[in-house]
Amino acid sequence: MKKTFLLIILLFFYVGFAQQVTTLAGNGPGYNDGPIATAYFKNPADICAGTSGVFYIADGSNNCIRKIDTNLDWVSTVAGVSAEGFQDGPAATAKFSSPYGICIDSQGNLFVVDWGNFKIRKISPAGIVSTFAGSTQGYTDGVGTTAQFNYMGDICIDAQDNLYLADEGNNRIRKITPTGIVSTLAGSTEGYANGQGASAKFYWPRGICIEPSTNNLFVVETGGAKVRKITPDGTVSFIAGGIVPGSTSGYLDGVGTTAKFNFPVAISIDTLGNLYVSDTANHRIRKVTQTGIVTTYAGSTAGYTDGWGTIAQFAAPYGSCIVNNIIYLTEGSGNCKIRIIDTPLKNENFVNNKMVLYPNPNEGTFYIDLEENILCVVIYNMDGKEVYNKCNIESKTIETKLVKGMYLVKLTNDNNQTKSIKMIVNQN
Repeated sequence: MKKTFLLIILLFFYVGFAQQVTTLAGNGPGYNDGPIATAYFKNPADICAGTSGVFYIADGSNNCIRKIDTNLDWVSTVAGVSAEGFQDGPAATAKFSSPYGICIDSQGNLFVVDWGNFKIRKISPAGIVSTFAGSTQGYTDGVGTTAQFNYMGDICIDAQDNLYLADEGNNRIRKITPTGIVSTLAGSTEGYANGQGASAKFYWPRGICIEPSTNNLFVVETGGAKVRKITPDGTVSFIAGGIVPGSTSGYLDGVGTTAKFNFPVAISIDTLGNLYVSDTANHRIRKVTQTGIVTTYAGSTAGYTDGWGTIAQFAAPYGSCIVNNIIYLTEGSGNCKIRIIDTPLKNENFVNNKMVLYPNPNEGTFYIDLEENILCVVIYNMDGKEVYNKCNIESKTIETKLVKGMYLVKLTNDNNQTKSIKMIVNQN
């Protein structure tokens, strides 16, 4: 009986610590640059990764493009002023109207979905804002400002710097070449139909991402509550969701048509081809395999809680990007924060395994025997809550006041390598 109970505990421990959610930046709705800990965002809609440790945010209700430099722990404004409007030119005087999607090309140019202006804007590395494509609201293929869009969703980019846009109001997926030629890859009128090009139908496609190895696109429909796939020749197929226009969305893990989403708005992809959907009205991040298996990756009810898996809480999760299989996520109208979803047991990379934590079990004091210098020690309880955090450690003796139970000890050395081990505390 004791062995069975211990096995259950260990399984719960493993599952519970699968995905760790932490807050990177943001202290609620507002606008403030400066240190990450005191920065404010207002309805941040999307995020993309730049150079190592740098992220760009489409800060929707602040009508600005913001930058997070994790190397400096600093937030700054890249372009835009708080006042809504439309103006090209130097970044400091440029104006946007509810910027939504954002991505970066191989030359360091940022491309922004300027939702309220029905345009795609370009921000050069020199900080000059220009209109790359789009004019007035409508639907027209063409070159640059001769093209028209209608209440656009997200945007992504391939290795050849072609842009792909979820043109939500037109129920189409649009392609924009580096020279600004806009064409329709797939979609036509509102509805649901698989097929190639104009024979396919979408119902408010909003989120989009690309698989670099295949150039396959993956789309989430806000109205249809589906995940769809588009091959480079414009052939559209179904992956998961199964909600038809006019029917009721919901929340249900499952396979293919048995799964349910509620107002999904964004999608991203990891290096293994797994998809991650911001299921906004369900306040969860859902994992979707390309074979249509849908599970809940993180999140539960609406709220704000850092922690693991379903211990964590989100409020209206929005755009995301994935770097080194770590998810960076914006939260829109709810918490207005930038969150991280990491898997601390997945990428442990100590050069050697000569790490010993003893005694284990212990009674509040333990020792670490490790050849490398230890930079940080973090301890988490069974609920995924951080209970101990200390860096710049000189002694390898750790004294804690922990209640009886099981914990995860995560070590980081001075080469930024990590190692985790389970620890049992026997004291009452």
